[in-house]
Amino acid sequence: MESNSTAFLIKIKLRQSLGRPSRSDFVQSEIIKNDFNEVRKEAQEIIKTAKYDNLDIKCDSVIFPETDKIATWWIDTIYLNEWKKPDELVNYIIDDITPELIGEIDKQYIYDGEELRKYEKEKDWYNANYENKISKTKYTEAPELIYYRDPKTKRKSEIFTDTNIMNYAAGAINKILGGNYLFGLQEDMELIKRYRIGMDDLSDKYKLLDKEVTVAEAVESAENYINSIFPYTGENGIKTKVYDVYVYKIKNSGETVFKFNRTENYKGIDVQELINGQISFGEEENYGEETGIMSECFMIESGKIDVYYGEYNSYTVPKEITNYETILSLESVLNNVSKELSKLPGVNFEVNQIKMEYRMFNDKEDKSKNDRAKYIVPFWKVDLLNPINNDAYVALVNVESGDVLVRRVQE
Repeated sequence: MESNSTAFLIKIKLRQSLGRPSRSDFVQSEIIKNDFNEVRKEAQEIIKTAKYDNLDIKCDSVIFPETDKIATWWIDTIYLNEWKKPDELVNYIIDDITPELIGEIDKQYIYDGEELRKYEKEKDWYNANYENKISKTKYTEAPELIYYRDPKTKRKSEIFTDTNIMNYAAGAINKILGGNYLFGLQEDMELIKRYRIGMDDLSDKYKLLDKEVTVAEAVESAENYINSIFPYTGENGIKTKVYDVYVYKIKNSGETVFKFNRTENYKGIDVQELINGQISFGEEENYGEETGIMSECFMIESGKIDVYYGEYNSYTVPKEITNYETILSLESVLNNVSKELSKLPGVNFEVNQIKMEYRMFNDKEDKSKNDRAKYIVPFWKVDLLNPINNDAYVALVNVESGDVLVRRVQE
């Protein structure tokens, strides 16, 4: 270990979700912290030589962000209804945002949320002329939802103005499936293979509607496409990042479709994702309710996102709250994870990836609608697999205190 490393003994509480914490969770542990660049330099050697009775280290390197600063950040969310005056916003969504997302539109199929509810009840989707309503009405308050559904082109969009959620389908997949779908597309598809970014080889090739591409090329083009559109509300340094890829084949026709699970990334560090309908991971004492990013998108033609749903980037420029001069070394990360997993004796967990990730927490002082203000807090993330039953886990390790939280991953 480098001579300038700071080593000290502290009592830590290993928080975990394998069982209810008790007084025995307080253990004596050596916590080694160091300058981030030193931790990065030492980590590659440590990963090659580390040996543990209950950890089988499969990865041969540690993924580090391209940054010299590890910090906790505070971000706010800018909603569309705060960005422009109501009447300007309505026209901007109709004339600019919607066509950019799904292509040319027929304005007779645009509705606001209240109109949509009315026509749903009457079971008559296609008789409203939203454009006429706009021309006759001076909006003093923007509709919460502006909705588009075209029965001919199979294009569809849901643009919310009071939260950062946007759903759309540009029509290519829907034309093949024969419906106006946003969700549940996989019901008509067969899963071919899953690729985990950072763990799996992405060089496999698949034929899309227009050409053959590798998984890596598809991921890069998806990220570039989304980053070219968002944020509408001003550049903030936050970028989209794909973390999982599912390759599907449409059952009746055989076309290949990529599904990307995506999150946000700031200064090279991903924000923790939510999956399978999760709303929250629960409350955290120092911040508020823990949450994450949930967003998925589909590609059937190279370089284009045909279906997108979930959150999108509309955040303010992150404000630095805490800069960590030193962070927990990889040696301490692995020691503490190994100690925590000893609560499951007889299992030799595979370690498939080690990286840094932001956990996202709502700002408990924020009383606004939809929990708009967030903290993103850096943690070490260790991806684990129980080879006995193939259950996947993540260990999240506090970069400062060494506290460990182990969660089972719900696929």
